[in-house]
Amino acid sequence: MALYQGRLEQRVRYWFSDEAHTVWARLLRVAVLLGPLVAMWLAGVSVCPSAAVARVPCPGCGLTRAAWALLTGDIGAATALNPLAVLVCPVLGGAAIYATSRYVVTGSIAPDRWRADIILLASVALLTIVWAVRWFGVFGGPVAV
Repeated sequence: MALYQGRLEQRVRYWFSDEAHTVWARLLRVAVLLGPLVAMWLAGVSVCPSAAVARVPCPGCGLTRAAWALLTGDIGAATALNPLAVLVCPVLGGAAIYATSRYVVTGSIAPDRWRADIILLASVALLTIVWAVRWFGVFGGPVAV
């Protein structure tokens, strides 16, 4: 049994090392990173540090719920949670899927030809502006945490 544990430990260490250049090892890394977050979300536990610690909405507050509403076809609920959901969720979701699949297939985390930094900065800027004006009652006020 000890010999088996030693081999298993070596294989796991290899999968998480930088010398692991296989698609399966990179896929395992992604699953280990995202698995607990997905499990927490499915269990109804908040994965937002701002909501968990400070109990105040952050600029992206409501985006996960809005994305789920969009996926189920409830555009009204999505825009009530975040007015930019129809624009930001597909953009950020597409960027996340693209970057993750690119990492799994090629092993590269560097941006490709498209300008990810501009897209992400513009999304954050828009979300922050909407977040700020919601504190003054615009768009129905802040989202419930």
